This record gives sequence, structure tokens and C-alpha cells, in this order.
Amino acid sequence: MEKRLQQFLIDDLKKVEYHVNEIIDNIYARGQKEDFKKDIEEIEMFFSYWKRHAQFEKETELQNK
Repeated sequence: MEKRLQQFLIDDLKKVEYHVNEIIDNIYARGQKEDFKKDIEEIEMFFSYWKRHAQFEKETELQNK
């Protein structure tokens, strides 16, 4: 059950990341990058952290098999 919930979380994070990246692209297209620079950096750090964490979990799971 825990693994299944974890996969749902990963899938949801991928969907959120896609839509957030669309918003960021629109911000860049409108020339507002500097207005949202700090926010964009925080968002990118958040997704980077979770990608590394998910990859670590996957590698750990494969090693334990």
C-alpha cells in the first residue's frame, strides 16, 4: 500500500511540475522573469529535491531486491 501511495505522489508531482513549467514559460514569454526570479528559483529547487529523492528511493528499492 505504501509503495502504491508513493507512486501516486510521484505521478502527481510530475503533473504539477509540468503545469508549473508551463506557467514559468509564460512568465518568461511576457518578459517578467526578473519579477518572479526568486519564486522560480524556489520552485526549481523544490522539484529538483523531489526528483533526487524519488531517484534515491528507486535505487534503494532496486538494491534491496
